[in-house]
Parts: sequence; structure tokens; C-alpha cells
Amino acid sequence: MSVLAVGTDCSGLDAPIQALKLMNVKIDHKFASDIDPKCRDTISANGAPGVMYEDMTARDNTTAPKVDLYVAGFSCQPFSSVETIRHN
Repeated sequence: MSVLAVGTDCSGLDAPIQALKLMNVKIDHKFASDIDPKCRDTISANGAPGVMYEDMTARDNTTAPKVDLYVAGFSCQPFSSVETIRHN
């Protein structure tokens, strides 16, 4: 069985990586990115990717690892109830 190289941006809790693992897909998590340090901590605790980017907008994509599957979420912090509670 071959290994799927995966990269994620706006990774959040990296649900796509967790889903692939639960489906027993062999993956090589090449990179992840999230601007929220708590999200990065969670991603690292669940199995650190090869490279962790703090800010995908500052990344030089010409040097980013090549992947077979690229998954990008949208920035959910503005919609999070945790953020709303924290700011009130």
C-alpha cells in the first residue's frame, strides 16, 4: 500500500488527518498551518506534521513540501463560540 502525502492549511484541529487515520489510510503528514497557537499545540499533540507553519500567508510555497492531497479549511476563529466568550 502506498503512502499518501498530505498537507493542510487553516488546519484547526486537523480533522482531515484524523479522518484519514480512522479510515486506515497510510499518510505522511507533510505540513499543517494555523495562526492559533492552541490549534498548533493540538495538531502537534495528535502527531506532529513534518512542518508546522504559523501563518500560511507568509510561507514561500516554492519551498513547501509537495503533497498528493491538499486540504484547506477556512479561518473559523471569527465564528467560534470560544472566541466570542473570550472577547466578552
